Parts: sequence; structure tokens; C-alpha cells
Amino acid sequence: MNMSKVLVAALSLLLFAVGTGAAQGGRRSAEREAEAGGWQVAYGNELTEGEIERGEVQPGVSVFAARGTSEMMRLHDWANMLIQQAANRAAVSSLDQSGQFQVMRFTVRTVRELIRSRRSGAEEMELNSVEIKVGLLEYRDHDRSSWGRDQGRRSDAVFLPYVGMRAKQGRSAWGGGQDYRPEQAPISPPVFQSPQQYDPAPSWRGQNSAEIMKAFSLKNTSRSLGGGRWRWTAYIDGPADLLRRITTVTYYLHPSFNPSTQLGDSTRPGHPLTATGWGVFQLRAEVVLDDGTRRIYEHTLRFR
Repeated sequence: MNMSKVLVAALSLLLFAVGTGAAQGGRRSAEREAEAGGWQVAYGNELTEGEIERGEVQPGVSVFAARGTSEMMRLHDWANMLIQQAANRAAVSSLDQSGQFQVMRFTVRTVRELIRSRRSGAEEMELNSVEIKVGLLEYRDHDRSSWGRDQGRRSDAVFLPYVGMRAKQGRSAWGGGQDYRPEQAPISPPVFQSPQQYDPAPSWRGQNSAEIMKAFSLKNTSRSLGGGRWRWTAYIDGPADLLRRITTVTYYLHPSFNPSTQLGDSTRPGHPLTATGWGVFQLRAEVVLDDGTRRIYEHTLRFR
């Protein structure tokens, strides 16, 4: 009888060790993939299926927080914490306040998209001499499974958000065939000048904000998906050096969209927004400059 108990205990310990080792191996493997290529990575909390469903990246902090709320402020603090950790590990000191704001927005947007799609992946961007990568790892954690009660059950999925940084290596900001591209990634985007191509004597010097706003217009590109459906990208068009003055673009879509108010991609000139639909409507976009000046532009979507 005593020997039976010993065998049962030994077997339980073996199963626990195997499960724990598999879980640790899963995370280690995922981390090695995220850190390959010299990335210095800061990881957030492990997220369970339930937390992913609620969008909670840590207790009380949801990526689905509404703009202008205290929840959004906590989300920004969470993103900035990861950014600072990654910057420290990569010995990056070139992120000024404006750059850190861009990375924070990029982090929040990317993690939100990945959590909504419930899949792993990553997006990259460049900022000055630094490359930034934001992603979500997914692996199976055997330690969370009920080995004794249900040995046939699949191990639970665990998600792990992260921010990585490294010195720029001369790659495109969206280069690399393994980079995650969201389902609604911009299509046929307009060709903008890179920051290195900007005129060293910008045309906005000597112009007031009202004059700068006159140089902008709201446009869109489109691509047919068949069956009467279209994927379109709206963006602010204007001189490349003036587009740098834009801090945010808020798009007001048809009420049938959920949400009907969306922010443009601040990591790209013109702050584009891509969506899918079947009908044209009057699109509105509010542009905010770096001095706080605001103006609303209107444009009827064109599908062709």
C-alpha cells in the first residue's frame, strides 16, 4: 500500500515536471523568436484566454479603453513602462517626448489589433536611428492544464505582449516577410517622401497654421474585393514637410461602422486609415497640428 502511494506520488511529480518543462520551453522558444536578430525586448504580463477576451494587458488595464478616460491613461502608462524597459535594455537615449508618444501610440494600436485578432504576430516601425517592434506571443502552457482531472484536454493558450528595440540596420520600416500585417493594413498607399528626403528648408517656415491647413486635402485609394465590397484607405494629402506638423487625424465614418470614430495611423505620413465596406459616404477627418490648431476636412469616398 505504501509502495503504491509512493508510485502515485512519483507519477504525479513526473507529470507536473513534464508539464512545467513544456510550459517553460514554450515561453523560452517564443522569446527566442522575438529576440532573434538582436532585439532587446521587454515583456508584459502573461495573459490568459479570459484576459485576452476582455483585452486586459494587466489587472484593470484594457486595450479597449475609451479615449479621454482614466482607463486610457493607465493604458498609456502601461505602454510607456514597456517602452522604457526596452529602451534601457537597448541603451536607447534618442527617444524625445514626441518620439516616445509615437511609440506609445504604436504600441497601443498594435497590441489592440493583435488581441482583437486573437493571434500572435508583430509590427515594426523606425524612428530616427532606432527600430521598434511590438508584438504578441502565443504559446501553450501545459502547467495551466488539469493534468490529474482531464489529461485529454488541450493545454491553455497564453499570450504575452512585448516591445523590442534595436539600432537601425538600414531596413525598411515594414521590412521582413515575417512581420505581422493587420487584416485592415493600408492598401495601395500614396507615395510619400521618407524623412531623409524632406526639404532642409521646410515650406511651412514663415506660414501660419491656417495657411498650412489650406495645403491639406482628404483623399482615398480603393481596391475591389469582389461582390460589391471594397477595401479603401483614406489619408491626408499635402506637401511632405507640412505633413510632419500633423499630430493626430480623427476620422468620422458612417454610423454603420463600429467604432464609427477612429484614429489614423500616426506612424505613417498622412495618418492613413483603412477599412472595408460596400457603400460610399461623406467621410470627415479632423486634423490637429503640433501647435493645437484643428480643422475638419470632408471627402466623398470614391471606389474605382
